[in-house]
Amino acid sequence: MITSLDDAYDALRGTGWLGFTPRPFLFLPLLRTRFLSVLVSGQQMDPGWASRFGVECFSAEELTRMRDEAGGRSDLEHLLPRAGDLLSRRWRGHRLALASYGQWWPEWRAALAGSGVHVQPPPAGPLPDVLTDKTCMRPWLRSLHVRTPADTVTARLDHVSLRRRFGSPYVVQQPRGTGGHGTHLVRDERDLGRIPPGGPWLVSRCADGVPVNHHGLVGSDGTV
Repeated sequence: MITSLDDAYDALRGTGWLGFTPRPFLFLPLLRTRFLSVLVSGQQMDPGWASRFGVECFSAEELTRMRDEAGGRSDLEHLLPRAGDLLSRRWRGHRLALASYGQWWPEWRAALAGSGVHVQPPPAGPLPDVLTDKTCMRPWLRSLHVRTPADTVTARLDHVSLRRRFGSPYVVQQPRGTGGHGTHLVRDERDLGRIPPGGPWLVSRCADGVPVNHHGLVGSDGTV
């Protein structure tokens, strides 16, 4: 059980770690501990990171000389054909533990294993719906006394009734998705028509003003 930063340092010390992320700044807290051996990212790291944090850096932007502001899988795919060759120069035969901000896709595991670089993802069990399904997450957040916008879950998107209930614009979200994927701001029928078929959807009142994010940590024993 990790209950302090000292416990975290003890758990990380002595292990080679590969960081995998669309945007490298997301790993700054871990980079400052100097436990990462390799950082693979979509966007390029700032100059001086390699020497400052003692990490070997590889990025898709460095190869393509183009920055994909959206980040994600499509960006990292540019690096995949050369990833095995680049990493095997120094890390062939080594076993690296994985620290991934987002998904660790099977094609990366296969490419690096074929080059002799062994990346070990952490054991991961199935996540509860309250952490992956927005229609379950919203009432769970309210049970923790987190203020949330007014909302409803619906299998049918009717613009007239939704506008009457939530005003204009309102927000329609697919139950699963991160980083804005599957989230739609609806002002009129045309906006509603651009939403892919499916459902159910979480429909919410659009909150004006400055957005505030609440962050929480859920332990493996379910403690929030």
